[in-house]
Amino acid sequence: MQLSDLSSITGILTLIGVIYTGFSVRKNLHTTKFIDTITNERIKWMAQLREYLVEFLTIYESGSYDIINFINTLNENNGSEDRATLQTIFIENHSNIFSNNLEKMLNLSYKITLHLNPKGSKDKEIIKSVNEIINSYRQFVFSRNLTMLNSYFDLYREFAENKQVYLEKLIKNSQEYLKDEWERVKKETQKGYFVK
Repeated sequence: MQLSDLSSITGILTLIGVIYTGFSVRKNLHTTKFIDTITNERIKWMAQLREYLVEFLTIYESGSYDIINFINTLNENNGSEDRATLQTIFIENHSNIFSNNLEKMLNLSYKITLHLNPKGSKDKEIIKSVNEIINSYRQFVFSRNLTMLNSYFDLYREFAENKQVYLEKLIKNSQEYLKDEWERVKKETQKGYFVK
């Protein structure tokens, strides 16, 4: 074997090495860019979901305070003839507010639901919690058609008693979900591939 043959073989091997390295680098860059894009979009998605949840909970909480204040006022006037008057005034003054709140909450519940995976177990828990809150609030909003004061009072009391349970459940489910998603994002960033 001559020196020129050895140089040719070395040159060919070097060229193969350069081509292989080039393809590997290109593939790694493409994969890294793809993972980075998905990770960045997932972070934006999580922030948007968090915003929807905060707005939903804020509307529910603010409407709940009005209901609880009404219950307290009724309790203070228990046995008074003014209870019926208080109830009428409350319903007239707040029915539009509660209807508007319900409409906003429904809109946000759809956004929250569409941000979640209908097959994921934690996703389903959040959707279930949102629906419980909506149903509770809806029952209250449409209760203004009731004619018996005691029925109103019972409904309001039930609403107030369930409010904290519903809030805590949705907050707990959302925190766990967002924490799990954040851990998943961190693993994907570290490992360079998708984590289930």
